[in-house]
Amino acid sequence: MSQFIRVVMVMSEDGLPVGRSTKPYGMKQLCTGAGEVLITSERVLTVVAIGESLLGDLDETRGAALVVEFPHARVETVELARKRKIFGGVKDKHVRIAATTTPAVLDLEPAYVLDSNSASPRKVDYVACADAVVRSACAVRLSRDGLVASERSRLERVSDGARDADGDDIVAWLIDANS
Repeated sequence: MSQFIRVVMVMSEDGLPVGRSTKPYGMKQLCTGAGEVLITSERVLTVVAIGESLLGDLDETRGAALVVEFPHARVETVELARKRKIFGGVKDKHVRIAATTTPAVLDLEPAYVLDSNSASPRKVDYVACADAVVRSACAVRLSRDGLVASERSRLERVSDGARDADGDDIVAWLIDANS
């Protein structure tokens, strides 16, 4: 269960995805609310069951929910967004999964995880959530044919924990940030 899910993506001013409208495009918040997140070997899948969307209110008791799929092949960065505490130190804000080629942003505030290693839900931290997405997305990119040795080595380092600092935030680059 994620405490909070927010999805922002490119769509036309009439709320249609790219290619389905002749109106101007821009980044819009598709939905925000609470729901479930599933991280598989191929994608991050979210079901926003309680909250708001461009289509109206989401309420699992009335049957209105929104499913969003973010394929690992499109993940370009995974960011652990953090903020400074008033009395020192930093606090995790959310995990941000982003793509720029097809602009989309998925923000998650994870709360609990249920996996094959546990019989009941257990609390999960933001770092573990971000690392699970990074490792899965790196595995998808590493499985591609024709990957040059330098890119393979870079992705292996990212999968093993190589991150960049951006102020208080920590970013895993699944694309070469220098190209």
